[in-house]
Amino acid sequence: MSDIAKLRLLLVGNYEPDRQISMKLFCDTLHGAFGARGVAVERIQPQPRLGRWRAGGRELTKWLGHADKFFLFPRELRKKVMALRAAHGDALIVHVCDHSNSMYAHEARDVRHLVTCHDLMAVRLALGQMPGPRVRFTGRRLQAMIRRGLESAAHVACVSQCTRNDLHRVCDLPESRSSVITLQLNHPYRRLAADAAWGIIGSRVPNDGRPLVLHVGNNSWYKNRDGVLRIYSAVLGSAAPAGAARPRLVIIGHEMTGAQTEYIAQRQLADDVVWLPSVEPKALEALYSVATVFLFPSLYEGFGWPPIEAQACGCPVVASTGGALGEVVAGSALTAESTEEAQLAR
Repeated sequence: MSDIAKLRLLLVGNYEPDRQISMKLFCDTLHGAFGARGVAVERIQPQPRLGRWRAGGRELTKWLGHADKFFLFPRELRKKVMALRAAHGDALIVHVCDHSNSMYAHEARDVRHLVTCHDLMAVRLALGQMPGPRVRFTGRRLQAMIRRGLESAAHVACVSQCTRNDLHRVCDLPESRSSVITLQLNHPYRRLAADAAWGIIGSRVPNDGRPLVLHVGNNSWYKNRDGVLRIYSAVLGSAAPAGAARPRLVIIGHEMTGAQTEYIAQRQLADDVVWLPSVEPKALEALYSVATVFLFPSLYEGFGWPPIEAQACGCPVVASTGGALGEVVAGSALTAESTEEAQLAR
């Protein structure tokens, strides 16, 4: 039996009602990849027990969810870790898959464990180290808990050098207890033939020969969807070659804000912008394959999956250099600072 096959891996995942899709994909990827290599893998995550109660409104449900995550689950996790340690000894490794759950590392303090750190934007915002939305008192307390959890972890694996730099900027942690392990794709993205791709896309996007500008991302402040709309509007306003078709913008992610909807209406872009709330990986692969360009002007990223997903499907990328993006695309995309919208449009 190989050494890796002797391991017992416990993955600590996220609270399902929080709908942290990228973290679920990361945990799913680890589970499948290690399992395929013969490692015995288990997964544990906070369950919505108190948080299932909806009668008290959104605010009460949120606090009941906090009780699920920070009061009930640590005890459950500790019990699980101790049972696995008794059965498997030093073969056990506990992996907290998301740094926002770093406080759970305390429950694995007696066994080998690590935390993966994806980005520290929220921690830095709470500390006043970067511009962004105001963080309330409760949010600052939560980010302090996360910071202390990272400082107590046996090892922190960062998804980029940028994130590792941020880790040591905000945490009192020896460099020997951190490393960089870049993310892999969470789906075997590849370029599809146009006919096959459009067959998968179907009626979600009109197939009328217009070039497609594609953007993937939620509506968090740092994803800069307002900037996506401004850059696209600038593209439409620039001189195009004679006979060139008017490009269409396809946005995949959370619902548009009221301000974004108003921007589209004021500039009469309703026939030019297609919004899709979410698509399955195969349909996303198809959209990457037929897009003319992928636009990703994030203000900051701890890593940034979408640009490398697009590139895996042969789609050219125009991106900002925010956070780790310059490191991740490293000369393989056209880049500019997120504030240089005219340059990104060109």
